[in-house]
Amino acid sequence: MYRETIHVVADVDYAPYSYLGDDGSPTGHDVELISEIANNMRVNLDLRLTTWNDAINAVKTGQADVVMGADVIADDSGAGMLMTIPLTSDTMTVFGKESIESVGELYGKKIAVIESNGAKALLKSYMLDPYCTAYATYTEVFESVKSGENDYAVSNYSVGLQILKTLQVNDIKSTGVVIMQNYFCFGVREDELELLDRINTELVSLSDGGEISRLQEKWVGSSTNVQSLPDFFREHAGLVWLYIAGVIALLTAFLTITIISAKKNEKMLRRQAETDPLTGLANRAFAEKLIGSILQSESEAAKRALLILDIDNFKRVNDTLGHQQGDSILKSIADVLRKSFREADVVGRLGGDEFFVLMQGVQGKTNVETKAKEICGAVVKVCSANGSECRVSTSIGIALSPEHGNNFTQLYAHADAALYHVKSNGRNGYMIYSDEYAAQNAVESRLLDMD
Repeated sequence: MYRETIHVVADVDYAPYSYLGDDGSPTGHDVELISEIANNMRVNLDLRLTTWNDAINAVKTGQADVVMGADVIADDSGAGMLMTIPLTSDTMTVFGKESIESVGELYGKKIAVIESNGAKALLKSYMLDPYCTAYATYTEVFESVKSGENDYAVSNYSVGLQILKTLQVNDIKSTGVVIMQNYFCFGVREDELELLDRINTELVSLSDGGEISRLQEKWVGSSTNVQSLPDFFREHAGLVWLYIAGVIALLTAFLTITIISAKKNEKMLRRQAETDPLTGLANRAFAEKLIGSILQSESEAAKRALLILDIDNFKRVNDTLGHQQGDSILKSIADVLRKSFREADVVGRLGGDEFFVLMQGVQGKTNVETKAKEICGAVVKVCSANGSECRVSTSIGIALSPEHGNNFTQLYAHADAALYHVKSNGRNGYMIYSDEYAAQNAVESRLLDMD
């Protein structure tokens, strides 16, 4: 068992992607995929299959973190969710007992669709929504056509084939009329941006390793009796040229989406390499590199200040309140720092309970001391804002450029020496490096534990 759990929901009647197997347990393409992702992320997986409408509402109301089976393009229920990169694609098509050759032939016909799915929204663009009836499950959709209650059903191709196979229905077939090419993804709760990035990272890794292709072949390419392209063309000879044009359009759309996804992945990976995953601030490696570049520049801004912040007694917070509450406090402190400094300043997390800031274009020591005092006061208020009974404060060591150094290593060493002096003299304060106590620090043993 891991410390973290993600709560995932999916459609219970969405074979071959998510459904209940013969033993009553969740199975399918998406179920196997999310299980691998959770295992790689080292989190517990709480998976629940329900109706599609309930699954969507569970994410929107915060009862679940992720919904599987969302549509990148067609799903009009995706408002309020963040979408992962596309996983696979499937054709949304029309099924019925009678053959048709165009969407126009659906006018006046009774059409069955599933609730909260993009199908009805797409049919609305053809002004067919008055003829649509929504059902909770795909089984109910196809049973309504089987019974004659409706004339046609709109469904993803592989899902429709699987449902018809399960119902042992032979007189309902795909008409060959394509409504849309769907690109499937996972929908993530809109306040879970960090979770979205983690899932996308795992999807990229699984795709590079060939696992996505393997699952596609296992569940969609083999488990469903997909009609071959030559057989389809022979059955619908009059639509050959229409389909060729459609394929070209779909390929263009696919390439466009692939390029957009690649750019998004590149941006995501770059952000992950540069930011601290807990706080969203610059991580040590990136901030140090950025600060080094700034210090080497020949800017007219004569003075800069490097501040190192250490949260006092933070180990006691973790020991008494737990690491989850401790992480919440660190996030709040990061927010304080983010709001307190300008966009031109560099704010980062060193690791643990330590942060650092490079202030640019400072007017003098008074300017830096005023800001340090402001930060000390704001950190003291963090616990009460989080509803905690603990009390935290911060100690700040400061070094000025060019007085105390003109590169990161020099400034960091002097700011760290100033920080030690603050910690040794009661904590909860700030100090600008001075040669007056540098000699004293050099001969003293550093007995104070940095929390």
